[in-house]
Amino acid sequence: MAGNVGPAPVLKAEQPGPSQNNREDQQGHMQHTMSQTAHTLHHLGALLRRGTRALSPRRHPALWFWTLAFLLNGLLFLPFYLIPVPHLRLVPRPLLTPSTWVYRTTGDLWRVHAEWVILLTAWVFTARRRGHRGYRVLTAGLALYYTLALVYHIYAAAMMGLYHTTPNIYNDYAFIVGGLRFVVDALRLPWYAYLLAGSAILLLILGIRAILRELLRVDTERLGRGTRFALVGLSLLALGQGILFREEIADPYMEVHSLTAEIVSNVRASLQSRQDVADITRYNPYTAHDYSAYTLADRPDIYLIFVESYGSILYTDPFYRDTYTELLAQWEERLRDRGWHMATTLSESPTWGGGSWMAYTSAMFGLRISQQAEYLALREKYQHMPYPNLGRFLHSRGYEYVWVVPITRQLSAREDEENRRFYGADRWITFSDLDYHGPLYGWGPSPPDQYTLGYIGDLTRDAGTPLFLFFLTQTSHYPWVPLPPVVEDWRSLAHMRLDGGSLSEEAQKRLSFTQTRRNYLNAITYDLNMLGEFILSLEDRDALVILMGDHQPPAVTARSDGYATPVHILSRDARRVERFTAYGFRAGLLLDHPTSTMRHEELYEMMVNELTSNE
Repeated sequence: MAGNVGPAPVLKAEQPGPSQNNREDQQGHMQHTMSQTAHTLHHLGALLRRGTRALSPRRHPALWFWTLAFLLNGLLFLPFYLIPVPHLRLVPRPLLTPSTWVYRTTGDLWRVHAEWVILLTAWVFTARRRGHRGYRVLTAGLALYYTLALVYHIYAAAMMGLYHTTPNIYNDYAFIVGGLRFVVDALRLPWYAYLLAGSAILLLILGIRAILRELLRVDTERLGRGTRFALVGLSLLALGQGILFREEIADPYMEVHSLTAEIVSNVRASLQSRQDVADITRYNPYTAHDYSAYTLADRPDIYLIFVESYGSILYTDPFYRDTYTELLAQWEERLRDRGWHMATTLSESPTWGGGSWMAYTSAMFGLRISQQAEYLALREKYQHMPYPNLGRFLHSRGYEYVWVVPITRQLSAREDEENRRFYGADRWITFSDLDYHGPLYGWGPSPPDQYTLGYIGDLTRDAGTPLFLFFLTQTSHYPWVPLPPVVEDWRSLAHMRLDGGSLSEEAQKRLSFTQTRRNYLNAITYDLNMLGEFILSLEDRDALVILMGDHQPPAVTARSDGYATPVHILSRDARRVERFTAYGFRAGLLLDHPTSTMRHEELYEMMVNELTSNE
């Protein structure tokens, strides 16, 4: 018997929980936001299209023409803005003085490239003959000229930035071919840095190509009278500057710059360099430096130490002067208290901002060497017959001639052998001889100068014969940071676990000009302190110390600061030091009125005269 069946249960609809409500709200909000975003983008796209049409070359050809023309003109000066020169400014200070309308040392882009403006003017005025063969040739010529001008400016800026020389293709060829590997090795950049640099260059080339193509597409027939008059005015300005400043307009820091004048200047300098090389190879050192009849009056140990980047800017720039002169005054007092006498002058270096090897070779060889081509020609000539330099002269009088070069970067076997034959030292002390395993510093990179000078001091105490030693300091080489620590015992530096530094690391930092100057002053202070301590350590032997700057520092000076560098003569023999006053030296380490009284190449003869007596 079937039972009564009750009514079917009524199922209640499930009420949404709080989390479900939130999800639905979020989805609704997201859909609304996406709808609004799409609507906004649609309106922005429409505005952009309307703006593009409004500013299109067809509607505003003059605006496009001037924008692209000035952009391309500025890009021609970009290489000079990127090189490391002082007082760089992308935008110059207000041009309030007449001189700044003619010449500015700031590496800004607001200048006029004369040939570019003149060619552009000619191109615009031939627009009515657009289909004519001459117009097509001029268009192709304009593009070709721009490409060649940019390539030349990259070359010129590289020579000014890396080697601190004005473009001279006769000299620069050796720098480009032989120096590129040296610079790349010194930078020690990771592989991806070169990949990024190559990619950036490729993008720049493609970008310039695109801009140039857009410029050449402008309908020049629609350019108004204002544009044409302005172009004629700029062309007349360029021609006028060329007439008024025929030589100076070759300088890329002129407000109006001429590539033609720059190339003419390069060719003239190259022809002069070729003649200089011919003259220097005809020079007969065996006649000029015939000291066979001279004998030594005495035989002190002689230390010829070139101080890297030690320039007269330390006197002439108020930023450095007080700190520098106070430091020298302190060392003068300390050295006098220990029986040392000293004399100082300024000497004109053959180089500015770089080329240390030419500076010290000039001093050692008694011959002014101011160009790389001269140096290479001289080195090639005296591979198999010895040049009678100062070191070889002293060797012939019983000295051991020692050359200290602590940098870690090694030359090729051929270059190393050529240098050894050229300078002719009895003994070469290189990085491998120093037994140094600590952090490396500077451009070399190298051990700290405190360590190398300590090693030299030990070498002196063990010497059985008079010593003539040459050394070029390394810690005061650009970029001047980081500096090594100063320690009680120089030997402890050999195994310190500290971070070193080299150009590859520090060049990536965007240092201000003021900070770069401060770094330079700190590096010079470090080296002068280390040299002072080294001199005090020489008390047990009769010594004559010559401290000589190689050239003015790069990055913080300009050629207008001059080529002079300090020279200090130190000895415990008062009469020996006093004799140098005949050459313009003044007693002490400081100069009240810093003036050059000699040139680097005069050091050789001066030293021979003061060390010998003519029988």
